Amino acid sequence: MVLLRQPDLILILQGDRLSAEALRRTAAAVFPTAEICVAACLDEAARVMRERDVAWFISGLNPSLAGDPLDFIAKWTAGPGAPRIFVVAPDCDDHAIAVLRSLPIKGIFDSGTQGVEELEVALRDLAAGKWYWSPRILERILRRHVGSNSIFRRLTAFEQIVLTVLGGGIDDTTAAAVLDVSSETIGSVRRDLHRKLGVQHRGELIRVAAQNGFVRFTPGGIVRPGFAVLSEKYYRSRKKRRHARELQRLPAPAAREEIPTHSTGIPVSGAIGNAVAAEV
Repeated sequence: MVLLRQPDLILILQGDRLSAEALRRTAAAVFPTAEICVAACLDEAARVMRERDVAWFISGLNPSLAGDPLDFIAKWTAGPGAPRIFVVAPDCDDHAIAVLRSLPIKGIFDSGTQGVEELEVALRDLAAGKWYWSPRILERILRRHVGSNSIFRRLTAFEQIVLTVLGGGIDDTTAAAVLDVSSETIGSVRRDLHRKLGVQHRGELIRVAAQNGFVRFTPGGIVRPGFAVLSEKYYRSRKKRRHARELQRLPAPAAREEIPTHSTGIPVSGAIGNAVAAEV
C-alpha cells in the first residue's frame, strides 16, 4: 500500500465558483486532514502565499482571474520551500502547455475530458510523489510540440516573444520600444515570422498568435499569457551567451614569474630582498 503524503495546507486558485467547489470537495476527500483555502483571483492567492506556508497549489487558468496565471505560477515555482504546483484546466491551449512544460510543476489535469474519479487518481499520484499529465495533454504534446513542424520548434525563442507582442496588433515601432530593440530588428523578425508561418499580412499573423494562445483578446483588454516567463528565460539565456563570448575575447593571462625565496620562506627580490634575507 502506497503511503499518501498529507499536505498541511492546499491553496486552490479558481475563478469559477462551481469549479472551485468541485476541486475543494475532491481534495478534501483525498486529504481529509488538510486545510484547504480557495482564492478567486490572483491577488487573493498572492496574499495567502505570502502569509501562509502553502504545501500544494492547485491552479486554474481562467481568464477571470484578473491577471496572468502563467506568470503567477512561474513566480511561485522558484526558491526554497516552493509549493507543489498542479494545474487543473478544461482547455489548456498549446502556448500555455509550452510555458507550463518549462516550469517545475507536477502536471496538468484536463478537467474538460476527465471527471472527479480521474482527479482523485491524479491527486493520489501526486501525494505518492509522482507526476500526473492527462492523456489528452500528453497526446497534444506529442502531436503539436515535439514534431519538427510544431510552431514551438519552428520559431526561435525571440521570434516567439516578438509574435506575442505583434499578435496584439501593435506596429513595429511600438513593438521595438516594448522589447528595447530597433524597428529594423522587429521588421526583420516579422518577415521571418511571415515566411515560417506561411502568412501574408498582419491580420493573419494576429490570427495565428491568437489560435496558438500567444495572445488572448478579453473584454478587459489584450492578455499575453506567459509573456514574462518567455522574456525572462530568453534574456537570461542571452546574458549568459554574451558573458561567455566576452570571456572568450579576454587575453590569456600572462605567466607569472616565480619569485625566489630564502630558506626561511621570505621572498627574495632585488637588493632589498637580499638585505632582508641576510639579516635573518
